[in-house]
Amino acid sequence: MKPRLLQPLIAITLVALGSACAEEPPPEPVRPVISMLLGGPQGIEGRWWPGRAKAALEVDLGFEVSGQLQERSVNVGDEPKAGDVMARLDPRDYENLLARAQAERERAKAFFDRVQEAAKTGAVARQDLDDARARFDQAEAQVRIRQKAVDDCRIVAPFDGLVAATFVDNFQNVQVKQPVIRFLDVSKLEMIINIPENLINYTSYVNDIKLRFDAAPGVEIPGRITEIGREATQATRTFPVTLSFDPGQAGVDVQPGMAGEASARVEIPEELIAQGIEVPAAAVFTPDGEESQDSYVWVVDEASSTVKRRKVEPGGITQQGGTLLKGVEPGERIVTVGVHRLREGQQVLVP
Repeated sequence: MKPRLLQPLIAITLVALGSACAEEPPPEPVRPVISMLLGGPQGIEGRWWPGRAKAALEVDLGFEVSGQLQERSVNVGDEPKAGDVMARLDPRDYENLLARAQAERERAKAFFDRVQEAAKTGAVARQDLDDARARFDQAEAQVRIRQKAVDDCRIVAPFDGLVAATFVDNFQNVQVKQPVIRFLDVSKLEMIINIPENLINYTSYVNDIKLRFDAAPGVEIPGRITEIGREATQATRTFPVTLSFDPGQAGVDVQPGMAGEASARVEIPEELIAQGIEVPAAAVFTPDGEESQDSYVWVVDEASSTVKRRKVEPGGITQQGGTLLKGVEPGERIVTVGVHRLREGQQVLVP
């Protein structure tokens, strides 16, 4: 074939190939999903979970007014009692303003008394009496405001506690609400441990919690759950669980910041165990557009990062609002949010 006859043929072929490439659909984006790893109660029991002691109540105390720090009477490690004065500002400016307000109040009171006497004889109008009373009330309010400013020149211990840190030294200028003293209530301590997402649903059935600390080996302190986090951390996908304890019960001198660990027993009612594994209710769905009313979950195949639909059998609702399922096993990962936006075999991204 002659070269000039080949040129049109090559051009037609290139155009056809270009059109075919243009018609190829773009790759489907990988959908991020929120998921959880299914577990069993045995994952909690028998393990020691690391944590650190902290005060049940921790506050940074500051002044309600600005000024120069005249005296800080406490240092780190001191244990003031409730009502003890821990720091003072130079009060002279505020005392002068209070004295001025008190003088204005006395003048307003004297004027009001004169107008009130005159009103009894009809010598002044009713409006004049009302104006005098309003002036006196305003002066009275101003005295209260100035008195509070004088009182706010002191930081008073709100409870029996421990000074954990100080941020300002004497003779430094302090702004309103600037932290001056970090104050802890150490009568009750807490420990925060982190529970994986596949075990968090079993914390409601935990009892007989024991805590121990590196500083007191062999000593176990009873504790109780006071708070369960409702949002997992992005980095570790664990939920914070707060344990409260009284170190005095075991005669152990536990201080905030000490490292320790906690363990517990799990007692799940037999009827719940027979009904299946607890999962969030939002993880269970019925496919749209299908006549079947069967229930399904999306199981994540972590090797291929895809989801597969699996039929499950709901076994009831727990007191925490979860759904008990048969058809899934501990160690499997299921999608818990956005289940109606997925399709079979779709690639997903598990944070």
